[in-house]
Amino acid sequence: MALDFINKFFKWGYGPNNGPSSWGKFFPIAESGCRQSPIDVIDSETQEDSNLQPVDTSYGPGEEYKLENTGASWQLHLWPKDTRLIGGPLRGTFHGFQMHAHWGSEPGFGSEHTLNGHAFDAEIHIVHYNSKYPNPGEAIDKPDGLAVLGILVKTGREHPHFNVIAKSLKNVHDSGSTHILEENFDPSLLLPQNRNYYTYPGSLTTPPLFESVTWILFCTPIELSPAQIQEMRKLTTGCAHEKCLVNNFRPPTQLKGRTIRKFKQ
Repeated sequence: MALDFINKFFKWGYGPNNGPSSWGKFFPIAESGCRQSPIDVIDSETQEDSNLQPVDTSYGPGEEYKLENTGASWQLHLWPKDTRLIGGPLRGTFHGFQMHAHWGSEPGFGSEHTLNGHAFDAEIHIVHYNSKYPNPGEAIDKPDGLAVLGILVKTGREHPHFNVIAKSLKNVHDSGSTHILEENFDPSLLLPQNRNYYTYPGSLTTPPLFESVTWILFCTPIELSPAQIQEMRKLTTGCAHEKCLVNNFRPPTQLKGRTIRKFKQ
């Protein structure tokens, strides 16, 4: 079924009538796919792999990034030519083109991936495309097209660098609104100090759910303050009654025989 036809008659989201449990009606891969994401990572069942490399990132000066409320999350648009992701489980160079987040309405849930059945309060994704393809649009449905850095978030201390985004979210309160950041922003400063990670072949966690993502999920969460997370919860979806944008996460999917590898320094 053509995506433009689907988008015309089905606006996916996270509500009772258009949320993850209904996505399979229009995106059959949600149920029939063999490498869907997110997943629950059971640490005792992962395989430590000495062939994996550390993750190496560079995001350039980070000037004049555009922040957007997509109605499903906030999204920060990166300058791909200034960015580079290499190492880890990846072959070749990947370029970052956007980052966004998923979060709950209150502490205790909100992340998409879970660790040993434990959910975190939010999860940040930095999305990259394989440089063998000319642009993200060409890469998005290819098996090796995308690589996503997943950063788990728990409530705790204020994160100084995330404040660049947190204090700008008031400027994109409504769905469809955009804002140019007034300060430079470096996504690598959000990565945890401990760079151990899990990696597995997966998919986009939102429609069209293409199975094109190499996931690199850091083992150690970062902390954001209650106030910083609350700024995300204040965003609205653009749907009826301007509902707050919360609980915008897909629950874990079945592993279906995949191997989760672990990098440990």
